[in-house]
Amino acid sequence: MLQTTLLGAQDLRSSSMDSLLLSYAFHGRFNGTVMVSTKEGVMYHKTIDKEHFTSKEPVYGILSLSKQFTAVAILKLAEEGKLKLDDYLADYLPEFVPKAGKKITLHHLLSQSSGLIDNFARPTEDPDDVILPQSESIGLDDLLQKLFVNDMRAKPGRRFSYSNLNYVLLAGVIEKVSGMSYAQYMETEIFAPANLTSTFSKKSNVPVSRLAKPYEGQRQGVMRSCKAYDESWLTGAGSIYSTASDLSKWIDVLEKNSLISSKSKDLLFAKHTPVNGKTYYGYGWMIDEKSKEEFIWHDGTYEGYASYLGWFPEVGLWIIVATNHTNKLEELDQSEELIKELSSKLLILAIGERTTNLPFSYRLDDKHSFVLSELGDSIEVNTVNWSPFEYPYVLSVEGETASRIKVEKFCDYFIKGKYGRAKRLGTVGIRMFPAALYRGFWKGKTKDAGLFIDFNIFKVKEHEESITYSIRFNYKLKQFGLIVSVNTKNKIQGFFNHAIPEKSERSVVKGVRISDTDYFVDGFRYNTQDVMMRSLKNGNLSFCVGEQCYEASVVK
Repeated sequence: MLQTTLLGAQDLRSSSMDSLLLSYAFHGRFNGTVMVSTKEGVMYHKTIDKEHFTSKEPVYGILSLSKQFTAVAILKLAEEGKLKLDDYLADYLPEFVPKAGKKITLHHLLSQSSGLIDNFARPTEDPDDVILPQSESIGLDDLLQKLFVNDMRAKPGRRFSYSNLNYVLLAGVIEKVSGMSYAQYMETEIFAPANLTSTFSKKSNVPVSRLAKPYEGQRQGVMRSCKAYDESWLTGAGSIYSTASDLSKWIDVLEKNSLISSKSKDLLFAKHTPVNGKTYYGYGWMIDEKSKEEFIWHDGTYEGYASYLGWFPEVGLWIIVATNHTNKLEELDQSEELIKELSSKLLILAIGERTTNLPFSYRLDDKHSFVLSELGDSIEVNTVNWSPFEYPYVLSVEGETASRIKVEKFCDYFIKGKYGRAKRLGTVGIRMFPAALYRGFWKGKTKDAGLFIDFNIFKVKEHEESITYSIRFNYKLKQFGLIVSVNTKNKIQGFFNHAIPEKSERSVVKGVRISDTDYFVDGFRYNTQDVMMRSLKNGNLSFCVGEQCYEASVVK
């Protein structure tokens, strides 16, 4: 089922992803890179950049996505016979094993089932009961000494308990077994063989022009520079920097077993530890289910960076999302949920289905704004206190010409009951009618209309022998229109009824998608003057009522 939907029109999927990302960026919810790929190639690749990256391919801190690289390193060492997954942690780092943790194996660390207490990288209710990354670098031994707690949360293998410490310890094992630093091993034994030319073990190795500078303030819609931290505090658990393209290449490496064997890959993605429901933890990956297909994913979040990598292995579809804009440290859970939400919506679009964008605010003029929300194949337009179907009839034409002044005076005499004066503004043809006829005409129009509010001239049309003005009269309970014609001698030569829609109280209307860019607002019709909306390339919207179109500018 999922495989069939992937055959849909790619241009429609791409434009839908564009609209989704722009809506999140508009609300300050996203700044970064998205890449969607299949076995056939790249489906979508875009960077939304408010702070002007100097590179088209920015490098981000990928945080907990680093764990899968650490896991592959351990599996590679196991294939080489340098360690076994059922080896005890105490065989390698005995000084960092709690008294009750002597039976912790490398498998327990990899599968997040060691039972070790995690006091690392997230603030708790007690700020003294957590280790946060600092700006100065730290050696791995010193880091492990800081993180060491001589107590256990659970017995090894008993249950899932996510811990960054598990992967910091695995980095220590890699150093012990390989005789290299974790950073050196990853650069020479993992990144280079996998041809990951834009993946780095240290921030200092990233070219300055390519590093996406970290920001905070996501939910507040601002971008403030983050306090810097050194990646050495996250060694093995969240210390790697990479690009969307390299992460996509990494999936291809794993898929083709070009770095580790098929047997090791099966271990990487095996359902080792139950998390909840249908979700399990493998080795550095979450094993899940979406759309009745196996779905493998992981995310990573810390102040200034967030990342997500999701993969349908059977279908051959994967998505990478990386951002350099998060909430501040105490509110990272919101950023974590947000990147999962955005990623989920992008996956829905990638398989050819519809999802919901965040609403945009548009302005037609100083008095008329609206909020547009996309709801799958439909939209909702909320104008708050005016009806979108009325818009052409409430606009006053600018300019003070002699003929316009004459029309305004003519209308003003009617409103004030000065019918004789109104007659005298016209040609011989209309002056021949008695004032009583004018009075009767106006009384009939304004009967039961309530208090007069105002009138506006909303359209002017020039002819060879005359100019016609369309006027809307607004009373408290009723609205109606006239067309008044002025000849070349600046005399009123005629007036007659102009049918306009009565004032509508409908400020929320629905629309349906009829093409990739067009929406038809179905719900009100007057002489086939439906409302049409079209997305423009500059981010604005063409707002059309009947044949009259106006550009609505997006509110920044």
